Amino acid sequence: MEVRKSQAVLGGGWLGAELVDDPGRWKVELPTAVRDELVELAARRGGRAPSLDERAPAVGAATAEFVSRLRDMYTSGCYFAIVTGFPYEPLDVARDVYWLLGLLLGDPVPQSPTPAGRAIGHLEDVAKPDWQYESSMALDFHSDPADLVSMLCIRSAASGGVSYLASARTVHDLLVAQSPDLLAELYRPLQQAWLTVKETPKPWTAVPVFGFAAGDFSMRYDRGHTYAGQRHDVTPRLTPAQVKAMDAIDEILARPEVALEMTLRPGEMEVFNNAEILHARSAYGGAPEGAGRLLLRLLLSYAESPELPAEYQELYGTTAAGTYRGGAWPDENRSDRVGRPVRPVNPVRPDGDPA
Repeated sequence: MEVRKSQAVLGGGWLGAELVDDPGRWKVELPTAVRDELVELAARRGGRAPSLDERAPAVGAATAEFVSRLRDMYTSGCYFAIVTGFPYEPLDVARDVYWLLGLLLGDPVPQSPTPAGRAIGHLEDVAKPDWQYESSMALDFHSDPADLVSMLCIRSAASGGVSYLASARTVHDLLVAQSPDLLAELYRPLQQAWLTVKETPKPWTAVPVFGFAAGDFSMRYDRGHTYAGQRHDVTPRLTPAQVKAMDAIDEILARPEVALEMTLRPGEMEVFNNAEILHARSAYGGAPEGAGRLLLRLLLSYAESPELPAEYQELYGTTAAGTYRGGAWPDENRSDRVGRPVRPVNPVRPDGDPA
């Protein structure tokens, strides 16, 4: 079955060169009524720190309708959305409004295996980064360890910091046409480093780049983590065929027409389906210390997530559709919520007013 699917054109992909002139397919403004309700609900939180156990608030009909529209955009069509008109200052208000919208979209999973910043990630250049995203370095195309990824721009970079999104289906179908032998290789498990602090006895896991499960398509690609796994002697060595297959992916993604290129401005949020979209970022700089580029990030499980291939079990904790999974947990101490259905959002208030 895998061989048959690896030779088949999926369809449903897009080229950035086509989308750039058709923003109506992927860009939407945050309605004033929704913004006002979220700001009021944020004020009622009292400034408390976000918690992975927090529940979504009850909301009015306008907010519920907007959330449903976003779900339609990242579960079909282009599989992503750019939302404009977010409050972005003061930072504490922007954080809470963003957090509340995230809770309406799904259940947050941890950003890193360390306690600091686990609920909301801060993507900025810091003096002593633990992760590459905490630097101003470029990030190659990759997938994050979650079903849904969202980022809100608080401050743009003085220079650089360009964001790129690419359709996994497009990458797949271009490989069907030009390198079906390499595509078949990408349906086999590819070893990667763990996304935790774990070092022994098995500091790597293996998942296929492309996969199907229960009819659901998914792509997971992170060449950086693949090579990070190679620093451990116990990790199986990459084969020439695997390297050649990754080279083919990177060559496609480097084509100027494939990815959608944009610079997120303050108050703009992107949200995308991680099984369908790859993302990247150019290097940035030029701002004085303490006032440089800053994006907030959420990693979420969501109710409409696809079934994942069986090989994802070790990395995500479960493969069942619509369940709480993914994230970067300390060692193997995942929450006992992993594998449970994503919690339903609180009901819409009949009077349409915020709770």
